[in-house]
Amino acid sequence: MARRIVRGVTPSPQRRKSFNPNAAIGGAQGGLFDATASRAAAPKPQVDAATAIPPRETPTELTVAELSALVQGALEGIGGSLRVIGELSNVSERTHLYFSLKGEGATISAVMWASDLARNRMRLQDGQLVVATGRLTHYAPQGRTQFSVTKLEQAGVGDRELELQALLAELKLAGYFDASRKRRLPAFPKRVAIVTSRTGAAIEDVLKTACTRSTLVEFVVFDVRVQGEGAAADVAATMRFISANHQALGVDVMLVTRGGGSREDLWSFNERVVADAAFTSRIPVVSAIGHEEDTSVLDHVADLRASTPTQAVLSIVPDRESLREQLGQLERRFTRARATTHAAARLELRAFAQRVPAVLAARFAMERRRLDALAERCAQHSPRAASAAARALLLGLERRCEASMRRRLTAEHTRLEALQLRRARGIETHITRATTALTSIARRLNAVNPRSVLARGYSVVFSTTAHGRAVVKRSTDVTSGTQVEVETGDGAFNARVE
Repeated sequence: MARRIVRGVTPSPQRRKSFNPNAAIGGAQGGLFDATASRAAAPKPQVDAATAIPPRETPTELTVAELSALVQGALEGIGGSLRVIGELSNVSERTHLYFSLKGEGATISAVMWASDLARNRMRLQDGQLVVATGRLTHYAPQGRTQFSVTKLEQAGVGDRELELQALLAELKLAGYFDASRKRRLPAFPKRVAIVTSRTGAAIEDVLKTACTRSTLVEFVVFDVRVQGEGAAADVAATMRFISANHQALGVDVMLVTRGGGSREDLWSFNERVVADAAFTSRIPVVSAIGHEEDTSVLDHVADLRASTPTQAVLSIVPDRESLREQLGQLERRFTRARATTHAAARLELRAFAQRVPAVLAARFAMERRRLDALAERCAQHSPRAASAAARALLLGLERRCEASMRRRLTAEHTRLEALQLRRARGIETHITRATTALTSIARRLNAVNPRSVLARGYSVVFSTTAHGRAVVKRSTDVTSGTQVEVETGDGAFNARVE
């Protein structure tokens, strides 16, 4: 911002007149402020005797206090309330409200004291066009002239805010804000590019928070201007560079951040070039501009908007303790699943092992009962010899039963192998038959192929009609002198009918 420098002027040796505040406001000769032009009926202002400078006979110089009193007297001599229309800037509300009123080519500091602020019902923000009612004051200890406001009224929207609203509407229509295009951040980024000022407070918050989260994530800081003329172009160019070279840089995420400030300080992030750079970025973009109540155009376009630089780091960098807890949970789940699977497998194996002896035992039990019945019948109808024979028969039957079971198992196994062999041979036979059938069909198709007929010495005669070429099927289709085309097995030639 250009400074206005006022150089000192050497006092004239002529005698200076004492300052008259009434004459300065407007009198017979006119003055610094013509109060009658805007308030013809206003009462003549009075000057506090305590601040008036008594006339001196030969004043050659003024003290700072005297000069300040002159300024204060001149300002307060305007009298009455003034209504000023301007755009709010640098709004800061604490106990009192401090702000600036901006107009075309001019800015003035303003204050609204707490007693007047309590009666104000407007929600104030930078860029708002207001009508401020108050009076000019001069604070001598600090040499500060400001507009003391008692009332604020909505006057409309400032030019800059209108441009911002138009840009937001245009970007929304172009799909810059669509949730469908927002990309998810990588769960475990390896390297993060930070676009900010190295001297700002944001970078300190980011790095401090990152150290407490994880030491596995690397950060690359790209120093840019974050406010003032050319800041938006600087930020956008850096974002485009990172996007175009993200693979070579090994960058997974881009964080664009800066600390808090006035709406003017943050205005660079409302520019179209920054929004375009975020929209076309090949990697996810996280924005953390100012404080939670600050919202920029970049916040709408970015894949993720964080309220503060610290919150941005919490969203990007995974927490070590959280990762350890997740790994612990996964390990416990795997252990439980493995134990459950092993237990189920053991139960299934045990059940299978129990079924085989049970089947054999049931078969043996049935045979034993049958043999017991035979033995009982033999004992009832034969002497000792019959009993011995029956005993021998019983032993023989038992051996036969065991042998029969072995043979049955062997036979079933052999039958299964034979079935498998038959199935393989059947598939092979089916494929062979299908191949033979296809070959036969191909031969038959080739036999009736017109080209094959032509190859055997025949020819086809075509005549030219209004509808194109036509095959001459009968001698009456042509007359003497008709030009025809004769197609043979190895080519074609033109002929004329005689």
